[in-house]
Amino acid sequence: MLCCQPILISAGSAIPIANGLVTDFNFANSSSVTQVSGNVSSITDAVGSVTSSQSNSSYRPAYHTSGGPANTAYATFNGSNVLTGSLLTSSTNFTIMVIRRVATGSNPNDGGGNSVFFNGDGNTNGYGIVDWQGGNIKQNSGGYLPGTTGNPSDFFYTSSNVWEIVVYSHSSGVNSVYNTIANKFVCTAPTSNGTTPTTSHIIGGGGPNNFKGDLTRIVLYNRQLSDGEVSTMCGYFTLLYSLPVPGNYNAGGDSITAGTGDFVNWPSYLTLGLLPTNLLYLNLSAVPGRTSANVLAGLSSEVIAKYNSGNKNVYSIMIGHNDFASSVPAATLLANTDSIIIQAHRAGYKVIVLTTLRTTGYSYSTTDTYNASLKANVHGYGCDSIVDIAAIPQLQDPTNTTYFSDGVHPTLPLGASYISNAVSPVVQYYLTH
Repeated sequence: MLCCQPILISAGSAIPIANGLVTDFNFANSSSVTQVSGNVSSITDAVGSVTSSQSNSSYRPAYHTSGGPANTAYATFNGSNVLTGSLLTSSTNFTIMVIRRVATGSNPNDGGGNSVFFNGDGNTNGYGIVDWQGGNIKQNSGGYLPGTTGNPSDFFYTSSNVWEIVVYSHSSGVNSVYNTIANKFVCTAPTSNGTTPTTSHIIGGGGPNNFKGDLTRIVLYNRQLSDGEVSTMCGYFTLLYSLPVPGNYNAGGDSITAGTGDFVNWPSYLTLGLLPTNLLYLNLSAVPGRTSANVLAGLSSEVIAKYNSGNKNVYSIMIGHNDFASSVPAATLLANTDSIIIQAHRAGYKVIVLTTLRTTGYSYSTTDTYNASLKANVHGYGCDSIVDIAAIPQLQDPTNTTYFSDGVHPTLPLGASYISNAVSPVVQYYLTH
């Protein structure tokens, strides 16, 4: 997963990445906006001088000269307001960046309020950040982004009444989506989804349900930006608009924590559950097959180097299964865990240690003895909190296929949700205290 962490760019500087930039609708720049009776009748793109307009006064978004992010100007769309104009680019490779605030009460699960922008003739030929309720295209997706079981229906939605960055890009059949928490979701698009954009563009619509909320910026590239470029742009906009900087949550461990990919592991469930009240980055440093020695070896680059001095930082570690499988002595595992806690704590993290779950791969007494030693000595190690997930009744029997998929890994989402629910309030506490 990618973290769009703020970078040191002057807020008054030009957009740092100009290569492929074709459109920049900037509602914060009042000189680009034509107003009639306090409403937007048109806005002119800063790159290609393309105009997006509305001739019908009943469908014009309201314009506010202040009160937006960093007290800038912005436009309010009420679900019937739209602006339209000519096609911005016919390229099928693209990156769209939107800075928006979803209206309080909009429901992302039924598509309410999320059709922000579409490059194409609307609903058919093109792509955008829209809600889409037909065929196999997911509600909050659009164009080349197909619906999949791994793409939460509310992925684009962080929290109502919070300014956020949403990024959607495509190249050669691969889609990448990022939001304020800067988690990245990637999927492969079937060839039947999306066609070359034609005719026009629309701001505030493009899907069955028009946007309900506020907009301050829409930026479009005719190519897919790299992860690093997205990070640079997110950092630039975060500084420029004084956007809230999410807390930093780093989850370390082995395959039980890593899962099988983005949004299919317990830390992702935790992150999504906290989003309505807490913005946070998720750095998933867990890697399948890891031992405590592996975690310790990678701590500097994977955890300490990702410390965010601008906000709260929380690190959790659950480790031990691969140590036991490799016949690593319990004393060595405890010593390595001790070093992991101390180094992460010294770097500035609040450190949460999770006990280790029983598995069918070795005797329960091995795990139970280790957990007892861990709990008895954890305060001496400098840990801030310990979460005893091994004590959760549903997770004590690895032969129970309701909660364990293979005698080792908790089922998704049921078994994993018990871990998430146990750890979540502790992470939330350290993000807010």
